[in-house]
Amino acid sequence: MTCAIALAGVAIAATGVRVESVAASPAVKSPGGIVPVVEFYNAGLTHYFISADPAEIAVLDGGAFGGAWVRTGRSFSAWDIAGAPADTLPVCRFFGTDRYRADGSRIGPNSHFYTADPAECAYVKVSYQAVASDGNSYPAWTYESNAFAVKALVGGACPAGTLPLYRSYNNGMRGDPGHRYSTDASVLQAMTGWVFEGLTMCVPPTDGPAVTAVGVPAGTPTSAVVGSAGGTLAAADGKLTLTIPPGALAAPTTIGIQPVSNFAPGAIGGAYRLTPDGQQFQMPITLTFAYADPDLAGTAVEALGAAFQRGEGTWEWLGDATPDPVAKTVSVSSNHFTIFSPVKGAHILPWTASVKPSGTVALQVKTCYGVDPSSGDLASLGYNCDAGQGPLNGSVVDQWSVNSTPGGGGVFGTVAGSGVTATYRAPTNEPTPNTVAVSARVKLPKGTRTFLVVSNITITEGSWSGTASGTNLDVTTTAHVVWTLESRVNNVAIYKGTGTATSTISGGVCAGGSFSPPTWPIDASISVATLTIDFNATPPTYHGSAVTEWSAGLTCLGMTAAAIGGGPWFGGGGAGNEATGVVSPDGNTIQGSALDRLSPPTSFTWSFTRNP
Repeated sequence: MTCAIALAGVAIAATGVRVESVAASPAVKSPGGIVPVVEFYNAGLTHYFISADPAEIAVLDGGAFGGAWVRTGRSFSAWDIAGAPADTLPVCRFFGTDRYRADGSRIGPNSHFYTADPAECAYVKVSYQAVASDGNSYPAWTYESNAFAVKALVGGACPAGTLPLYRSYNNGMRGDPGHRYSTDASVLQAMTGWVFEGLTMCVPPTDGPAVTAVGVPAGTPTSAVVGSAGGTLAAADGKLTLTIPPGALAAPTTIGIQPVSNFAPGAIGGAYRLTPDGQQFQMPITLTFAYADPDLAGTAVEALGAAFQRGEGTWEWLGDATPDPVAKTVSVSSNHFTIFSPVKGAHILPWTASVKPSGTVALQVKTCYGVDPSSGDLASLGYNCDAGQGPLNGSVVDQWSVNSTPGGGGVFGTVAGSGVTATYRAPTNEPTPNTVAVSARVKLPKGTRTFLVVSNITITEGSWSGTASGTNLDVTTTAHVVWTLESRVNNVAIYKGTGTATSTISGGVCAGGSFSPPTWPIDASISVATLTIDFNATPPTYHGSAVTEWSAGLTCLGMTAAAIGGGPWFGGGGAGNEATGVVSPDGNTIQGSALDRLSPPTSFTWSFTRNP
């Protein structure tokens, strides 16, 4: 098994990059409940992140951090940490301690990891103490919470009634360890540059209607006394308005709206407990939910509705909904009170994706709520459609298109489908613009509603990451770099480098000396950091060069003086002292070494891997 860090023989698996300023909170307490664990991806960091915390998920869905974290459309189920079955184990969530030593190095890695081993969890909470610049000692990992619960392997396999949860390791790309989890092994095995590590934990199955946790208070309640004359009441966040008509209540009643954490299948926005719980009305009341444009990712206004949670934890579609695209609301009727949520009845997976030229993306339309066979309309109970569950036959897709062209075309790619599943194939060259809309025209079996669901797919060469170093005399500058695509013209891609560079002194008169600071951001003061790949050649060829320099203090022979830290770390070989070479036959690796023509010469080595 590949590990990011080993502590006394215990494997510690780093996963994801910290979602800064979003505090982890315990999973919602609901005995025996099932919670969705949602996956996000940050293209700039090339990291995956998982969370079962509804508050954290809501912050990311709301576009925090510049919208850098985007749902992949994948998730898996886990047990609620509170009241989970006795044979489950809590999964401890840690983040690398965000403290720094006196030399400027970080005590903990910039990543999360999760472990279901109780002994490992206890050990990591206090292990690998290091002294920070404030003089205090800290462990390498900071415990954040028990994130969710899983079952352990039995004899190397998952017990009956559970699904295997697999893991893949990013092989330390960008210098940050990271893992990805999925119940679909083929997804992980297909990731270029990653190491498939196999089965790690066991989670509850997600086939059949979802049974979820019950939401707990998550906002400011509002209330009002409403009598037989009727009235209205709005939630404190303004996203739900109750309209109670005259005659619905026989006597004055205190009506309340309490926002709660939302676990509804296909949920958009927040959930609300309406009180008195179980209140019955003599005529239907109206619930009007407000939605925002991001709530329509992968779905359509015509597919929106509402659901309520039943006593056993399932969610039931509330019936016909009336959307108002101008006001951006959806209204439904009910004759009772319980927990309600606005939801989407169907969507496309993935909602968004990236693919390399000539690559493919598998698409499917999923029904989040069952279909009433008598009417052919959305009805019945909800499925965990964010995890790709739900009936495939819940809807009919009679046309797949790319940028509104049925079947697509050569410039923006093609799509070929059979019912609710299809495959998009990207063009051989990156188009302009390089994001295309792949849509499916959906019609419910016997219903009259027809709508489009859209997946936004970006065609790009993506990024490369790895290390490079240059040694001149006794100074070595090593860079941990990510090459991000800046432009592509006529199939020639130009990448710019970001990351960090570190200078060390290996010998000579200043042996044992050091630079202060020893590390500097590549993107803060570079004179050049460029990689160019010509994809017209077979295999593609590349050339590039980079140097990072900064003002530093040099400690040498017990004395400190001003100096220039850094130097060239990617170059040598061809004309102009650039690094040159050929991309590996599989198209996923750039590596080489060279000695440039300067005096004294600088020796270079480099190795970059193409990111998924």
